[in-house]
Order: sequence, then C-alpha cells, then structure tokens
Amino acid sequence: MKVAEDAAPTQPYFTRPDTEQAYYDLKEPQYRGRSFSPWPLAAWAEFSFDGLPIRMGEVVQTMERVLGPGGIYEPLVVTPAVGVRMDPEARILPLDGSALPVRVTIHAQAAAEGTVGLNLPPGWTAQPASAPFHLAAAGDSEPLLFSVTPSSSQAGMSTIQAVAHAAGHTFQSGWQSLGYPGLRPYNLYRSAHLLTRKVDVKLATGLRVGYVMGTGDEVPDAIEALGVMPHLLTASEVGSGDLSAYTTIVVGIRAYSARPELAPSQTRLNEFVRRGGTLIVLYQSADFPSPAPLRLGRFAERVVDEAAPVKILDSGNSLLTSPNLITTKDFDGWLEERGHSFLDSWDPAFTALTETADPGQDPQRGGLVVAHLGKGTFVYCAYALHRQLPELVPGAYRILANLLSAGKNASN
Repeated sequence: MKVAEDAAPTQPYFTRPDTEQAYYDLKEPQYRGRSFSPWPLAAWAEFSFDGLPIRMGEVVQTMERVLGPGGIYEPLVVTPAVGVRMDPEARILPLDGSALPVRVTIHAQAAAEGTVGLNLPPGWTAQPASAPFHLAAAGDSEPLLFSVTPSSSQAGMSTIQAVAHAAGHTFQSGWQSLGYPGLRPYNLYRSAHLLTRKVDVKLATGLRVGYVMGTGDEVPDAIEALGVMPHLLTASEVGSGDLSAYTTIVVGIRAYSARPELAPSQTRLNEFVRRGGTLIVLYQSADFPSPAPLRLGRFAERVVDEAAPVKILDSGNSLLTSPNLITTKDFDGWLEERGHSFLDSWDPAFTALTETADPGQDPQRGGLVVAHLGKGTFVYCAYALHRQLPELVPGAYRILANLLSAGKNASN
C-alpha cells in the first residue's frame, strides 16, 4: 500500500490553542470518549468455521530493534514528509541588543532536501535569509541556525514562523512521539514558531550559576536568555564538587523529591551560603532542609488564581529593588496560577516580602522569603516562575533577575 499524497497525519483528535483554555476543541467529535483517533491502517481476515463466519483484525505495526529490549512493535502512523521544529519555542530578545539566535531543526521519515526560511514581522531581517537542508535517510535531522535582527520599533509579543519547502510542498510544523513502555506512543504536532519580545530587565554582572534540575522545567533556558549560561549540576557535583565555582545555585522545582543526593548534601549547600553564595530554592512538594528552619505544613498551601492580588510587604528590601524595582505590576499577565507550596512557618531570620491569597483563603506570606546567613543569601520562592518564563511574562524575568542577583545586592 502507498500513503495518499493528501493523507492526514496521525494526530490526536483534540487540541487547544494554549494552556489558558480550560477545555479541548474536538477536530473529530465522533471519537469523543476514545483515548485517540483509530490507527490509520488495519488488516482483517475473514473466514468461516463450521459454517460460522469469523472476522479477525489487527492494527498494522512497525518493528524497531532496540539494544536490550529487542524488537519494539509500534502501530504504523502517517506523518508529513518533512517536519519542522524550533527550539526553544519562546525566548526574550537579547538584553545587549544583539541579534536573536534562532534554531530550526528539520526531520523526515525518508530522504529529503529543500530550503528553510523564516516568516518575520515587518522590518525584521534574518541571516541567512534561507538555508538548504539535505537529509540522506529516514530518521535523519539537521539543525539550522539563523540570526534575527528585530525592528527598532518592536513592541509587545512577536512571532517568527519557520517554513520548509521540499518537493513542491510547504511544511510549517513538526511532531514529537510521546509515550513510555506499556503505553503506545502517539505523535504530538506543534507549529514551528518562536515567540519573542523585548523585556525591560537588568541583571548583576559576574554571575556564575549552577542549577539543580528537579522534575523538569525551562528555568535554565530563561537564565541563558538573560545572558548567563547556567551549568546543570550532576549528582556527583552536588555531593562532592567545588560549589565555590558558582556565585548562585538554583534548586529547581521538586528537586528535593526527585534528586536523592540533594538532602544528604545540604550541609555543603548551607556552607556555600555562609561563605557568601546565594542559594535559591524554587517550589518544593514536601518539607526540605535549609540553612534556617522553615516548614510547608501538613498540606502545603497554593494560590491557583493567577490574577490574585499581590501585596508588597517590604518595598525597601534589596531583593525587590535591585537591579530591578519590583512592584505589583510585575505580577500582571500571569498564567495558570500564582504558585505552589507557600510556607506555613519560617525562622525569624527570614523576611517575608509578599502576600497573596485566593478568595476566601488566609493571607499567604510564605511565597517569597529571604534570609542573609553568614556572608550569603538564601531565598525560597513558591511563585510559579517556571510557568511564566516560557510564556515570556516580563515580571517573571524581572523577579528571576533579582533573585539571581541577590548576593551582589546584599554585598553592596
């Protein structure tokens, strides 16, 4: 059999434009209630036994040999001839006014060649204007780099769309196979576009940032966009590495639950703070060790209304004044929630900087607390920066920049 030129790709029958929409649009309502649309190709055998007609069928599958597990069977799917992806899919414009680096990856299910260009906002330019690609075999991919210079009048959010041309066809999206052992994979399609905007944000100089990744987030990408390349700390580096190589260490979301080496290394992290380092802990799912006592409580509080008012409690604190002046406006335009795991109690060494709450909820002051211990600084942040940064919310970048700069501010 041969796939028709106009065959639709195998993809979910439901979709939504963004995470703010609380429901899915159904492209094929007849499949409501099913996990996914039916697989595109099945084989059936019909025969009779003792005069009884019998019909048996099976989804057509492909097999890939993988070292260890052996042959892996997966249902045959239909994809476009060429896929286009952009990574990352959102990034603020460089703070120094330099060109924006744009990375486009081409992938295909068979040999392909063609060109890739960018659809840009009016007045923007790209170097090169287009780039060729050559894929020799199925499964190959090729990264292509562009430098984009925005218009001097750029304001608000802008979109850069990658477009591939091959064999007389145009391609503007790519796919990723999602699944795990025991769950058949399914392709998720995304438009190949990059969102970008200019953000008024300043960052202290001379920062060296180490990042302890937890269950997974895109905060390191945001730090890189601010102009500092973070180093993702390995288990051995957390347990025995030279932490003095960093001015700032960030512990990612739920890292104390996901990284078993972290809690036993807390003494080293405490010493890092007392010797002058800055330790920033993003929201955690359970109580965790820290340089001074703090508790989440039995049921950690969260504030789910992304528009819940935020009150500034200590407007003169350096964490809110330098290098960016943080006001209530920096909490405008947030998405999905205010934050997770607000502290229930904390040592007097900590200063609570904000207050917020859902309607009917007790005021939550444990969302952003700071303590200066020894020569260093410890910060706990329950606010959902990890959700706002990929959406290019300006206030989230300004808050993150102040957190990263906290040690520099405290020493001034």
